Formats: sequence, C-alpha cells, structure tokens
Amino acid sequence: MKKKIAAFVLATALVLPISVPAFAATPSDVVGKPVQSAVEELTALGIIAGYEDGTFKPDNTITRAELAKVIVIGSGNEGAAKLMQNVKPTFKDVKANVWYTGYINAAATKGFILGDAGTKNFRPSDAVKFEEVVAVLVRSLGYQEKKLSGVWPYNYLLKAEDIGLFNNVDLNVGAKAVRGVVAQMTSNTLNAKLVSYNVDGNEVLSNSALISKLGNTSSAELLAASVVDGKVKLRWTQKNTAGNDELKTDTIATASNFIVTGGKSLVDLLGHNVTVVKNKDGKIVAITDAQDTAATLTGTLEADQVAGSVKIKVGSDVKTKATVASTVYFVNGQETALSTASTGDTVTLYLVNDQVRVATAEKWSIKDALVTSVEEKTAYRDARVNTNQTSAFINDSTSVTIDGKVAKVTDLKKDDVISVVSKSGNVAIKVVVVRNTATGKLEFVGSSNGTAKYTVAGKVYEKTANAVNGDIATLIATNVGKEFTLLLNADGKIVKATAPEAAVNKPFVVVLEAKPAQQLENEEFIQKTKVTYFDVKANKNEVKYTDFALLAKFQAVQDQLVELVFNDSKLTDVTAKTNVKDAGYNVSKVSATEIVLDTPSAANPTKYIINANTVVIDATKLGATDLADRKLVVGTLAQVTRADKVYVNASGATANYIILKTDTDANAEAGPAIYGLFVSADKQSSATTSTYTVTLNVNNQNVTTEVIGAAFNNLNDNNINGALKNKIVKLVDLENTSKLYDTATVVGTALETITIANNQNDNTFGSDNGNYILTPNTVVYVISTDGTIYTGTYTDVKDQKGTIGSSTSTASSVTVATTGSKYDGDFNEAAVIVIKRK
Repeated sequence: MKKKIAAFVLATALVLPISVPAFAATPSDVVGKPVQSAVEELTALGIIAGYEDGTFKPDNTITRAELAKVIVIGSGNEGAAKLMQNVKPTFKDVKANVWYTGYINAAATKGFILGDAGTKNFRPSDAVKFEEVVAVLVRSLGYQEKKLSGVWPYNYLLKAEDIGLFNNVDLNVGAKAVRGVVAQMTSNTLNAKLVSYNVDGNEVLSNSALISKLGNTSSAELLAASVVDGKVKLRWTQKNTAGNDELKTDTIATASNFIVTGGKSLVDLLGHNVTVVKNKDGKIVAITDAQDTAATLTGTLEADQVAGSVKIKVGSDVKTKATVASTVYFVNGQETALSTASTGDTVTLYLVNDQVRVATAEKWSIKDALVTSVEEKTAYRDARVNTNQTSAFINDSTSVTIDGKVAKVTDLKKDDVISVVSKSGNVAIKVVVVRNTATGKLEFVGSSNGTAKYTVAGKVYEKTANAVNGDIATLIATNVGKEFTLLLNADGKIVKATAPEAAVNKPFVVVLEAKPAQQLENEEFIQKTKVTYFDVKANKNEVKYTDFALLAKFQAVQDQLVELVFNDSKLTDVTAKTNVKDAGYNVSKVSATEIVLDTPSAANPTKYIINANTVVIDATKLGATDLADRKLVVGTLAQVTRADKVYVNASGATANYIILKTDTDANAEAGPAIYGLFVSADKQSSATTSTYTVTLNVNNQNVTTEVIGAAFNNLNDNNINGALKNKIVKLVDLENTSKLYDTATVVGTALETITIANNQNDNTFGSDNGNYILTPNTVVYVISTDGTIYTGTYTDVKDQKGTIGSSTSTASSVTVATTGSKYDGDFNEAAVIVIKRK
C-alpha cells in the first residue's frame, strides 16, 4: 500500500535498457522542484526513471535515441518496439539489434521521428534540441506537419503553445533539451487530447488524451485521506440511463506502483478535484492535484453554525457558504459530521457553483510548538518528532511540509516551528513546519487592550498563544536596544525570542596560584595580578595578568575549579564552581554511566550520571609545594576506581567534571544488579547436580544468568500459566563466595498518573508514586498491542502524561522499577519502565 513515493533505488530508463522496478523513488535532485510531479508520474507509468545513484539529473541533456524510447513507451507502443527490435533500421546510422533499435524503428514507423532530410541519418547519440523534442511530442498526438501553419520550427512551437505543452516550461529554442524539461513536456503531452483529420483535412479533437494509450484518465473528487485495503474512495459525475448527470461514489483499487504526484500525500488532496490515471486493468496508477484554487476557501470555524451552510472566518471577514445534500465533511481526515469540529479549527471549503461540496476541518494537536528532536524510524516503530508540547509519530501517509514545500521527517531541525494534526495514538496526519524569522533591535515593549506588543526593527509583533513563557522571557524593557532573533509562526507571531550572547569567553580552569606581579605597559611597570591556572579544554597550564584589584578574589579561589571571564581576550572576572583543595569524597562505585560518592555519608550516598561530555581531571599533584610540580592533566574514566577520592562538579544529576584527588588503584566492584523483563526460568539436572538459569529481556536482548536454586524456585513457583511474562525481574548477586546470583524477585510499581512539570528536566517526571529520573542505566520497554516489544525513550514516558488507562491515554498500564538510588534528593532512579499500549 503506497500513498506516496517511497525510497528505493532507481534504474536508468533514459540511458540503458536495464530493468526498471515497478515502483521507484522520487529522485533526490527533483524533490521540491517544479518538475517533481512530472518525474514521479512518468516514473510510475514506466516511461522514465532516474539513475542508479538515486538522482534524475534534470539538467543533463538527452540523446535522440533516448527521446525515441520515451515517446514510444509514452504513446503505448512499447510492444511494437519489441517486435521491431530485430528489423533492419530505417536509418543508415542506427545499429541493428542494440538497445535503441526497436524504439527508433517504432517511432519512425509511427511518424514521430523523421531523421535528417536527404541523408537517411538519425544521429541517435547526438543531444536532441528543444524544438526537436517539441516536434516529436506534437506528432505523437496525431498532428501532421503539412497541416500546421508556419515554417520550421515555429509551426510546431505554435501548436505546442496552443495545446498546453509548455505549461511549467521555459522555452529555450535552439538549445539542447535537458531531462527535466523533456519530463515536464512529456507529462503535459500525456494529458493533451489526441487529434485526427476528417476528409476535408480539418482537425478533429478526440475526447481521449494520449495517456489513454497506456490506460485512461478521468476527473474525480478525492474522498479519502489514505489507501484502505488497497483502494481509494472517489466521487465523480457520470450519465445515468436517462442521460442525466449523477454523482457516483466508489472505492477504486490501486496498482502496485500507485503514487500521488507532486510528492504529496492523499491527505494533502482530501476534498480536491484530482486527475486519476488508471492502467489498462482499471487500477489507479497515479492521482494528481487538479483543484482550482479559486474554488477553495480557507478560514477558521465560527460558532453558531446554521443548518444548510458553513460559516468560517477568513481574515477579518466572516463568510457563509451554502451546502447541498451531497456535501461531505471531514475532521482530521475522517469522514464525520461537521459538529465534531470546534470553533477556531482550520476549515477549508471546496466549492462548486459557490456551494460547498466538501469541507475539511483540522484540529491541531500540536500548535506553534518547537521541535526538540527527531527520532528516525526503527524496525519496531514509526519515526517520531518531539516538541516542547508533546510528540507525534510520522508514517508513510503523513504529509510533511516546510514553508509549504514537500519535505521528509529527516529534514526537520531543532527549534523549527511546528504544528501537527494527529489522529488516535499520536499518529500525525499532517505536519506543517514554518521557518519564519525576524532579526533586529528590540525598540519597545508595551501592550494594547491587554495584549503584549513588542517592537523589533520597527515592526510590532505579538506572541502566539502557545508560546512557552521561558522562550520569550528575554523580551523585557531592560533589554530594549539589544539585538534579537524572533522565531515566528505562519501568522507572524512570536514563538521564541533569543538575544545573541555577548562575545564573552568563559573557560573552566583550576586556579593554581594568584600573586602580585609587575607588568610593563607603555614603557611603565604596572602592578598586576598574575594568575596561573590549568585550562581544562587546552589541557595545559596557562598564565594571565589581570587588574591588581582582583588579587584577593583570585587568591580566594586558589585550588578551585572556576569559570574565568574574558572580554576581548582580557581576563576580567572569575566565578567559583567547585573547591577541590581538600582530600575529596570517597568513591563507593563507578561505572561507564555513573559514579557514587559516600557523601554526606556511606549510608546516604550521592549519585551522578556520567555521559560522553563528562571530563576527568587528574589533580593528584595539585597539593605539591612547588608550582612547577603542580601539574594537572585531563585523564580518563578508567583512572577513577572504588575508594579513590574525588570531587564532582555537576549540573543537576549529571557530572560535568570529575576531579581525581587521590588514586588508590582499587578494583571496581563486580556483580551489579540485573533488571529485565521475564522470559523464562530453567533447570537442567544431571545425576548429581542441577543448574538453574533465568533468562531476561535486557535492553531487547535475551540475557541468561545462572542463579542459585532458591532464586529459581521463587520465580518458577510464581510463573503458573505464564503469569510472569514480561514482568520486571531483579537479579542480585550478594557478597559471598558464590559466583551465582542469589535472589530473583518480581519488582515494579504500577502508576496511575504521570505529570510533567515545566521546571522538570527532559529526563524526569512526576507520578502518583513520587518523582522519577531516567538515567543512562534506565531501559524503557514499550509493549505494542500486538505484543511486539521495543526499547523506547523518555518521550514514550512523556506521551503518557495524564491518567493512565483513560480514554485519552495510549497506554493501558505503566510500571516502574527503581534502583533504590536518588538524584537531587527527590528523584528515584528508574531501572526499568514498562509501557503497555492499548
């Protein structure tokens, strides 16, 4: 089921006669360009394709032989080309039985190509000129040169202009034709009417277009936002038995290579008049937008709707349009009553004779939000976009646009202004991104009728109703005169404001010594403060001179991790961060993802997260008497072991710097607790011994661990009829002589509610059972409705905000097991979180 072009490798149809897949991708170099729709349409019909590297190269030239192939296939004569593959060529310079022989023979027989007058040559490998392409396409419709007015090439050019072959094409007479132009003109030709001549030599225009040679085309209204069971719902006008027009609605099967041209999705064309291209089996190959923009009206739904009409607000005007008995209504892509839409929802009316035939309403589930991250599609779930409001899944049916142009989810960037229309399960139907910015000085902050107003670079702005206060907090009177960058929504309202930071350098260093010194300036010795420090980023000692008035301030932070302030390369200030002068705190545990210190006591330790940005500083020589011996160096985490003495500088629960003061070279502890989802408990016995194992799903991998008999029995006795399937189990290795794990217990608390506070970090959440934090040790499991299990992220937890199991929740249960550790005093570290979807 394909609603728009998917990403597969293209074969070359215009270069070599190698096989072309039945369904091909939109070449990367035509996406978002005017020629995209034409390339997609011709690709789906098997007339053209791109290169094997996934491009189309629209600006490359095309040979005369390649053009012969295009027009023979496009006119439904590929069968004739196959029959004439071994026929002696009409032209002297056309080789027998090569890839282009049959196409050139067929094109010549049909009168599409004429060759060079008087030479009997065709020049198959020469680049074809623009006007030569026009002549071939005009002839393919049935026009005869002797019946055309004027002389070459204007006889063909004038006729092509008259019948619409130059739509979306820039004329370039005398130049070599390029692939993009040939594709667009070929697409236009396919939709042009065939012609013949009567006995008087007059043109007789057919009711059929050239594409009817491949199948047929028709006009219809699209009444479906997606393909369902391989079919698309359409409505069209046809004659009844009495010869009168009547509306016909039906679902029509789609072909295996079905596409929506223009890079769009069906949801983009819902309610539109469309051109339907069918193959000879009557299945839909392509749907192309044919909606007259003059017959559409978009606004917001007004209150107090009256039967027999729809009332919307367009700008400042309120417009009411009459409906008819056959009017169809859609809300978020689903056919329903208009009453299910709400006042203020975006509504588009599609009109016939100024009456509503289709009305579509969109309820924005995310409005004027900011993209925080994008997660690519995995084998277990669709792609997902995360925002500062909530998240949404994006599948192949989702329409994604950036500034009105077709885009992909991978094109989205952090801080893009995004709005989303979703259906159940947070699945996006439509994603609309706006990249609209304004820059300039903040000149005035005020209000009008209770609405805040901000004047930037002479223009007055308002904030959007959905703006997060923290994102516009800097737009205050005290910042008047500062430069700002505004991120705006589609209506030009502020979503976020940022003020560029001053050009200030603030490196982290350890101050080794501060003392008075003299420095020569302008042939005069000036009293200064000489500061020697270890620069963490540069990984070496540095010396700087600053004002003598700062001597006491720098001496007060000696042997401390500090932040220096440089303005225009001049050392101007210092901010103390962490005092590392004394012995440090005892390390009770350390791993690649965490460090635990015995502070304030061994019974009440402090735990920090270690990530890729954590820096270890070897400060074991900081206490040396001589400055020359006080050598610090950036170390590695492997240097930090149990019983070492360290200081930690942290942001919240995450360690920024670990300053190693005493290195004991003790061994790290072994036998960490294992958390996972229960898979099985197994026993294998011999004549003399028994071996017991427990298999858990740990981070979506089955991990088997040997346990003692009591641990096995505890699980096995409770696993009646598979009762423990996917339950959270904790295995513990006690400090004893046994190398086996000693306890196996089912753990976890079922939550009733989840809360996300604005002041919480992007890895914490609240609940009816307290506050939790996700660390690198935390594993989130999502169990889909079909039983599929995949590892999730914090976003999966955040999406369950509210009452678990309610009608608006996507989960039937959320269970959390903790490690027993706390961060920031109040947040329980989650070991495992299991989200079971409805």
